[in-house]
Amino acid sequence: MSVLEHATTGRRKLSIWQATKAAYRSTFANPGRLAIAAAVPFVLSLLLDGFFAPEASGFGLTLAYTAASTAILALFELTWLRFLLLGPAQAETGLLPGTNRRLPSFVAYSLLLLLLFMPALLLVQITQENPESASAGIVIGTIVVYVLAIYLCTRFILVYPWIAVDAPERLTASWRATAGNGLRLIFAILLAGIPLLVTAGIIIVVVVVVFHGDAQQINIAAQQGLMPWVSNAIGNLLVYIFYALSCGVTAYAFSALTGWQGDRRELLERFD
Repeated sequence: MSVLEHATTGRRKLSIWQATKAAYRSTFANPGRLAIAAAVPFVLSLLLDGFFAPEASGFGLTLAYTAASTAILALFELTWLRFLLLGPAQAETGLLPGTNRRLPSFVAYSLLLLLLFMPALLLVQITQENPESASAGIVIGTIVVYVLAIYLCTRFILVYPWIAVDAPERLTASWRATAGNGLRLIFAILLAGIPLLVTAGIIIVVVVVVFHGDAQQINIAAQQGLMPWVSNAIGNLLVYIFYALSCGVTAYAFSALTGWQGDRRELLERFD
């Protein structure tokens, strides 16, 4: 039975808790490989954040920054997904996922799905430039558009592992395979991200306590010396861990919903 036949017959419900556990297990059981996969993209993200200030550069450059950041993260996601799905024997051992058509295709689909968020970004830009236009309807509309974009991206998320394993299936196949499990995928990814949100909250509380809640002092300290780079490094570290966990959820869902097992019998055991 092909993966498409498996995905469209005998549908199974994705276990949110099992997907989340699998994400943490696969991520923190392989710290060395995770560090290798994230090394080059992490440095590129630091450089991008260190020398680029999109909030002060207008909407056009903000979009350029978002696209560049998405492409860099795609480089990490592809490398990590190939390790999760193919194992160390078949995945690349170097810092980059190779130079064949796999990488351009992965980046292209990442940017394509990013377009789903453009209407919401435009609404946010309009309200920032004209605060008086921020009516309740605009705010609600922006939230609705964001939620819809997140749902659509989740339904199309299996396009990434298919590219990672050099399979021909794309958006339509992902839509079919995730039918009835879109919300479960969203909740699994959100559940995986909760500890990171708690960690970020603790860091913010510590900073506020240290500076006695003085926002001006916090802002001044954040701009001095190496602090901008330190804060960027901490922020990017949390972002990359979240994306690693998201890849773990995606890899588990890919195996569970499509029946894909690769060439390794122990693959599914790593996600039990």
